[in-house]
Amino acid sequence: MSQFDAAVSRVLEHLKRDPALDGIRFVSGYPAYPRSSPVKRPTAAVALQGVHLHCGGLGGYLGRSEQQELNGNRAELSVSIRIYAPLPLGGEGCADAFSRICASLMLGGPGGVLSVDGGALCYDPDASAFRMECTVKLRLYWGMDAGGQPVERVTVKGAAT
Repeated sequence: MSQFDAAVSRVLEHLKRDPALDGIRFVSGYPAYPRSSPVKRPTAAVALQGVHLHCGGLGGYLGRSEQQELNGNRAELSVSIRIYAPLPLGGEGCADAFSRICASLMLGGPGGVLSVDGGALCYDPDASAFRMECTVKLRLYWGMDAGGQPVERVTVKGAAT
């Protein structure tokens, strides 16, 4: 599993475990099984949408850890969350699910969340449900340290001079 897929999995697992999101079913955006139609309860499909790399300064230099130099790039991931709500809940079912998902991610979600954007609300005839496309932007650092290990986290600490 790539570092990008792992970041998407962390988002999915966070959403599945948050008790404030009870009543919403969370699934992988590309499941290996058919989805039920029509949708019977609010459902959100989470998947990697895109990756944008921002080069680190001075040839990818990220800083120095306690033991060595760190080199790599800053990556901004776009994670797609496609929310479905059954017809009896109306479009408000999507809006409510989006609001709760947004709060969960922005207030205690996985680290690196930059934004959560909601898209247009529409009727999806294939799912017989209302659908809202959302995008979560995550920031992480992608690269290798001098020892060949992936960079998990970069912490910048200021010092008074």
